[in-house]
Amino acid sequence: MTGLFRCPLCALPLHAHQASGGWYCDGKHHFDKREPGFWGFAKPAKGKVQGDSRAELRAKHFLLESGILMPAITALAETVTGLAGTDGTLKALDFDCGDGYFSRALAAALPKTLALELQAVTEAENAAFAAAKAKGPAGISYASLKSLPYADGAFDMLWLMDKALKGKDGLRVLKQGGLLVNLAQGPRHLWQLRQYIYGDLSEKPFVANLPAGMTLVSERAVSFTLDLKPEAALVLLEMTPYAWRLKDAMRHQILRGDFSALELDYRIVVAQKA
Repeated sequence: MTGLFRCPLCALPLHAHQASGGWYCDGKHHFDKREPGFWGFAKPAKGKVQGDSRAELRAKHFLLESGILMPAITALAETVTGLAGTDGTLKALDFDCGDGYFSRALAAALPKTLALELQAVTEAENAAFAAAKAKGPAGISYASLKSLPYADGAFDMLWLMDKALKGKDGLRVLKQGGLLVNLAQGPRHLWQLRQYIYGDLSEKPFVANLPAGMTLVSERAVSFTLDLKPEAALVLLEMTPYAWRLKDAMRHQILRGDFSALELDYRIVVAQKA
C-alpha cells in the first residue's frame, strides 16, 4: 500500500507505523488503528452520532445479509468485471461505504481471477466499526469525505452504492480515465412505499446526475420485486433519501401495508473521468 495514503491534514505522504498498525506523515501527524480494525483519519464526533445508530445499522445489516439485493449485486459484478483492466488488477474505493455490505457482497461475486485491491471509506464512526466487525474490505477508513486520506489518482474505480457523490475529493483520488460505477435508484424504486410519503407521486424519467468532469459511458436497468414483511420494507425505506420525510403516522400505516410485490428499480451508471 506504499503511496496509496496521504495525510488528510497536510497532504504529505503517509508512512506505515509497523508497531501500531497506524500511519504518520513527515508533518508529525499520526493516525491510529481503532478497534475492531479500521483506521481513524478523523476525530470522533462529540455528543452526536453521525449516520445511523448501532440499532439501525444492525437492522439494515440483517436485512441486507439475507441476500435480498442479490439481483443488483450480480449485475454490478458483471459490470465491474467487464470494466476491469486487461492486466487483471483493479484498485477500487467504496466511497461512503456504510457498513460495507456492498463491498463485501460485490467482492465475493467478482471472479477469483480478478486481483482486487479494495479500500472503503465512511465519515460515520459507527459504520466504520460495523464494517470492520463484519469482516469487510481489508482497508476501512473513518475519514471526512471532503478530505480523503488517499493520494491523487490512487484508484482505477470508485464504487458508489445507492447514494450521491459528495464533494470533489472523490474525483481527486480517481485516476484520469478512471471509472465511477454508481448503483442509483430508478424512477419506480420502492414505489409502493413512496406512495405513503408523496400523495401525488408520478413517474419521472431517470436522469444520471453526474459530477462535473465525468462523462457517461453506460446505463443499465436492474429491476425486480420482493415479497417483504412491512417491518423489512420500512427498513429498506429508511436507507433512502426519502426517509427524512417519514412521520410517525406514515410509519404506522406502512406497518399495516402489503408489500408482497415491492418494486426495486435500480440503474447501474458508469461514468469516466476526463
